[in-house]
Amino acid sequence: MRTNGVGYSCMLQRDGGTYYFRKAIPSALRPFFPSKKDGSKGQRELLVSLRTKDKEVAKSRLHRAALEADAKQLRTLFASPLYTGAESKARRTKPGSYVEPDALWWLFPMTLYSGMRIEEAMGLRVEDMREVDGVLAFVVESRPDRTLKTLSSARTVPVHTALIRLGLVEWRDKQPRGGLLFPELRPDKRHGKLTAALSKTAGRYLRALKMPASVTTHSTRHAFADGLRRAKVEPEIRSPLLGHSTQTMTELYGAGHDVQALEEAVNAVRYEGVGQ
Repeated sequence: MRTNGVGYSCMLQRDGGTYYFRKAIPSALRPFFPSKKDGSKGQRELLVSLRTKDKEVAKSRLHRAALEADAKQLRTLFASPLYTGAESKARRTKPGSYVEPDALWWLFPMTLYSGMRIEEAMGLRVEDMREVDGVLAFVVESRPDRTLKTLSSARTVPVHTALIRLGLVEWRDKQPRGGLLFPELRPDKRHGKLTAALSKTAGRYLRALKMPASVTTHSTRHAFADGLRRAKVEPEIRSPLLGHSTQTMTELYGAGHDVQALEEAVNAVRYEGVGQ
C-alpha cells in the first residue's frame, strides 16, 4: 500500500476515527521534524494520515491484527497456571498441581462467554442462574444491595454451553440458596463494590502473564461482543445481550427476540484455539 506517494510497510495505528501509518524517521533527518507535543526537535516517528480510499483496507488489517492478538492472549490465559495448575493459592502464577475453581478462576470464562460486566457476572446470586422459558440463563436485575449501570443493563443472558461443560451448574448447586454465586466476595468499604479486590487481583495476574496494559478484566466483554459480530448476530440481538439500548424501531414497538433466539446467539460465539 502507498500513502502520499511514499511506500509504508510499517505499523498501522488508529487515533479515534483516523488511520495512520507509523513510519520511523532516519536519525539524520530527525532534527528537521519537530515533536507534535512540545515543538522540540528530534521526533523519531512520523504519523501519516491515510487517503480515503486506503482507509477500508487499513481498517480491515487493523481489525484482523486485533483479532489475532486477542486469540493469542486468550490461549496464553487459559494455558496459564490458574487453569493448568499452580504452585499454591498464594502463588498462582507459578506452575504446579494446585487448581481451584474460585471467583478468580471463574471470572474470565464467566465474562468471556456472557459479555457481562465484571460486577454483573460476579455479583450474581444463586437464584439469578435459572431457567427462563426452558433455557438456562443468567438473569441480571437490580436489587436493594446492587444497582445496575443503566436501565438496559437489566437483561437475560443464556448460559453458554462452554460454561456448562466447565461445571458451572454443579458450582451453583453447591452454593447456599439465597446467597451469592461466588460467596467469597465481599463489598469493599469505600464504594461497596463486590469485585474491587478481585479486579485488582485479576489485573496483577494478567500483568504477571506479560499481557499488555490494554488487556483488563473488561477485555473479555469486548471479546464477547466481537464474537457475536463474527457469528453475524444481528444488532437487535447483540445489544440486549450486552445490556445496550438499541433505540431501534423494533425495540420501540416491543417486538423483541425470545430467549431461544438469544441462546442460539450466545452459543454461536467461539474463540480460536480455546476449548469450547
